[in-house]
Amino acid sequence: MSEQLQNSIRMIQKLSPSEQIELMKATLQNVYNITKPAEKLNLFDTVFQLIREIFDSHETKPKKPSFLQSNTLDESIEEQHVKPVTNLDDVKTSFWPEEEPIDDFLVFMNRQRRMILPYEKDFV
Repeated sequence: MSEQLQNSIRMIQKLSPSEQIELMKATLQNVYNITKPAEKLNLFDTVFQLIREIFDSHETKPKKPSFLQSNTLDESIEEQHVKPVTNLDDVKTSFWPEEEPIDDFLVFMNRQRRMILPYEKDFV
């Protein structure tokens, strides 16, 4: 294995699981696009064989961590690559249509709540 490939693998291991899956998708798509039509079936067989080998060599039943053994907040932040919000404009959204007055929505919500209130006692 080349040093360049080893360095790449070390960098990939730092990615989150979802980022690693996205990388696998992109890599497989690239390999698929450059593979000759006659070799595409062989490519799929190879990929499925690799997946089988991985599952066979590891526990297929995921271990559920107990509540008391869950990650700390800092561990979860690091694992999920959470970045702090430094600019509120980054999280601002404009989901409310300008042509819709908020008053109509509030009237609707109040009507819905009045409809649900009599049934609330069934759920408490």
